[in-house]
Amino acid sequence: HFLRQMDNEDSFYIADVSHCAKQYLKWKHNLPRVKPFYALKTNGKSFIIKVMEKMGSGFDCASIGELNAVLSVCPDINCSKRIVYSHPCKQISHIIDFKERGVKLTVVDNDNELIKIKNYWPNAKILIRLKVDDSQSVVGFSSKFGANERMAIRLLELAKKLSLEVIGCAFHVGTGCYDKAAFKNSLELARRLFDIAKKPHYRFKFTVLDIGGGFPGVDEEGKPVFSEMAKTINQTLYELFPENEDIEVIAEPGRYFAAGCMDVITSIISCRLNNKDYFDYLSVTGNPQLDNNTIELAENAYYINDGIYSSLATILSEKATYRVYCLRKHQKNSTQCEEKKYRSIVFGQTCDSFDCLSTSVNLPLLEIGDYLLFYNVGAYSNAISSNFNGFNAEKKYFYIWKD
Repeated sequence: HFLRQMDNEDSFYIADVSHCAKQYLKWKHNLPRVKPFYALKTNGKSFIIKVMEKMGSGFDCASIGELNAVLSVCPDINCSKRIVYSHPCKQISHIIDFKERGVKLTVVDNDNELIKIKNYWPNAKILIRLKVDDSQSVVGFSSKFGANERMAIRLLELAKKLSLEVIGCAFHVGTGCYDKAAFKNSLELARRLFDIAKKPHYRFKFTVLDIGGGFPGVDEEGKPVFSEMAKTINQTLYELFPENEDIEVIAEPGRYFAAGCMDVITSIISCRLNNKDYFDYLSVTGNPQLDNNTIELAENAYYINDGIYSSLATILSEKATYRVYCLRKHQKNSTQCEEKKYRSIVFGQTCDSFDCLSTSVNLPLLEIGDYLLFYNVGAYSNAISSNFNGFNAEKKYFYIWKD
């Protein structure tokens, strides 16, 4: 249906508007104490913002551009309650803009940020960003952001001298975290800081705990699923942050909401069949130095009109893998399961040899004009795509709602 509506051979997205709403309900069922603030950096498309706002979510904004994206869709949103300025290291001009828009909550992780806050946003409510162990995550943040326990205490000292209002702490276990213990260990560190902050020397009243992001967007075989991670978080919250303390617990999920809301359909624009014949200068057969991922071993090579500089950027940045479905241009149905499969390589559209989506995937014999459908590309796809090599990153969207 959608293929017939395309007036060119560009790749395009199918966006499931219902996905974010369903994920929100699933979130509230599994983490009833935790209010999500959707991390806009994951995917800032307006349809996601609109659905998340209607469901009651807050928004995690790291720049004035992200805040403007929210306000362009939801101009009447209460910024003081539903926006967190989550970037620990901020431009002064952005600090002023966030303050003037009515945002109250922000995050810091060093003394110079506290001084900036004192000078330009003295009535801000501050969370101290903690450095936690994110070594098991796909992309860690602790090498760039966060204060360890000793430095966090020093920040409490400085905030007291500056008469700033520190109301809690935040952490982030890293993008794509599949280690349930990471949340448990981080919550234990947060509890220690909560206890230190209320000592007579500091007299800070911590009322907000931000447990960050890192939640998986789709279930992957052999890895913990969201409900399992939520169970660990709930149990640790119950033990360390009992509800009678009246602490507001928030989070900054992005991938969890965005990953499954978009698929991309790409066209095969060129084929190099009998790929091995193009490497006759190599002795391919029986060469022990060649493994299954070596390009020279692929039987066929396909070139598609998308790639790592566009919808499939996470293949390079996160070593992501995607489920792929083949569609024939001249047949109603997809490729048949009983068709013979060949070890194939799939390249992106640019001239960069790094623009390679897979060096070893089993595909049937395909032709120019056939399609490859990549599932669950909603997280960090359009958000970090570029016009590298002159290929336009903007794509057409078809919107659906799944009952």
